[in-house]
Order: sequence, then C-alpha cells, then structure tokens
Amino acid sequence: EKWRTLLYVMAVLHSIVQERRKFGPIGWCVPYEFNNSDLDASLLFLEKHLSTTIMVNQPHSWVTIQYMVAEVQYGGRITDDLDRELFITYAARWLCDEIFRPGFAFNAYASEYNYKIPEGFDIAVYRNAIDTIPPVDSPMIFGLHPNADVTYRLKEASEMLATIIETQPKESGAGVGKSVDDWVKEQALDYLSKMPPDFVEEVYRAQIAKLRGPPKLDERGFGAPLNIFLFQELQRLQSIVAIVRSNLRALSMAIDGTVVM
Repeated sequence: EKWRTLLYVMAVLHSIVQERRKFGPIGWCVPYEFNNSDLDASLLFLEKHLSTTIMVNQPHSWVTIQYMVAEVQYGGRITDDLDRELFITYAARWLCDEIFRPGFAFNAYASEYNYKIPEGFDIAVYRNAIDTIPPVDSPMIFGLHPNADVTYRLKEASEMLATIIETQPKESGAGVGKSVDDWVKEQALDYLSKMPPDFVEEVYRAQIAKLRGPPKLDERGFGAPLNIFLFQELQRLQSIVAIVRSNLRALSMAIDGTVVM
C-alpha cells in the first residue's frame, strides 16, 4: 500500500514540475528539461530503498528519499538556487509521513476539487481518480497566485496570434505578381515533375539477383552481402520517394482547397 501511495505521489510531483514550465519565469527561473528518465530513476531508487528497509525491519528514511529525489535525480538538472529551494520544498511537503494519512490532499487551499491520493489496490481505482482531475488546473496547485494563469493565457494568446499573422500570405502592395501560395504551388509542381519514377521492387529484385558479388568471390545475387545492402537501400529510397511525392501532391491540392493538410 505504501508503494502505491509513493508511486502516485511521485507521478503528481513529476506532473507539477513539468507543468510549471508553461508559466515561464514565474514557474521556473530556468526552463529545465525534466523528463520520464528522472521519474524512472526516482522510482527505481524508491523501490530499492523500500525493499532494503523492509528486509532489515527498519523504517524508511524520509531525509534520504527527499535528498535523492530533490538533490540528485531531479536536482542534478537544476542550476538556479531559487529553483533548487523550490524543489526541496516540494519534496519536504510531499515526501513525508503526512501522505499516508487519510485526509491528505496535495492542495492546501479550499477548492471545488481536492487532489487526494486514491485508496485501493486495484489499478482501475487510480485510473478513475485520474479521469476526474480537472482538465485545467488552478495555478494554486503549483503554489502560484491565481493571476499567474492570466499571465500564461495572455502569453499563449499572443504567441498564437503572432503565429497566425506570420503564416498569412503576404500579397504585394501594388496588387501585381504572384502570391506566396501561387509561388509555393509552382515550386511544388516543379519539384513533382523532377521526381524520379518509382522503383518497382520486382524489377530491381530481378536485376540484383543477376549481379555479381565482389571480385575474387563466387557469390552472386542475394548471396553477396553488398547486393543485399543495395536491395535494402533501394527499399528505403523508394519509401522516401513515395513520401516526398505524396507530400508535394497534398501541398498542391491543399493550396487549391481540395484537401486539408
């Protein structure tokens, strides 16, 4: 039961430190690339630590767990002192005996939804609990002020509008000449006309079967390693030719509005 609780706590901790990045400098002073390998390494340590303490009939050391998670596994990526202090605070708050109490919740504030640890041994219980988590989390669960969400939304909206503006066709000021769409379509059709014909596997398989191998060797056809290599490379080349041809056709049709890319 303790292992399930610790596993869930580590998953929540990993999600929290990942999602804080979307708030920019408010979330982390430096946008660290935390990934699943940090979580896997922490879980592997926890598993070994719990197994060792149970075998010798000793209580597990929270100080050791907090140090390994906050200072070693995740902390190895942290370079800013304030970020390190923040992660140590997370570990001290959520890696302690408090998590085993029935009324424990990750949110220390009044809310319509309480982030609690599911109780039970069946994985379906945990999946159902995860499905009930709100799709949009309050900044307060990250330890941030509610206004942090406003800052994040404004930043996200500005980036989206800037992207839309940059991808709009840029018409010439005098109303003459080709638009960007016309130019792109013309280039796509030009490249499409220069594409080589497809490599038919039956044809080049028969041709390779007649090829001789390296000098001073009796192997012919697919008995020679170099011929096998040539066959595999032709297969890969045909895959690339097919993908490029398909993308160029799709791009031309998308500009005409006949398909959606």
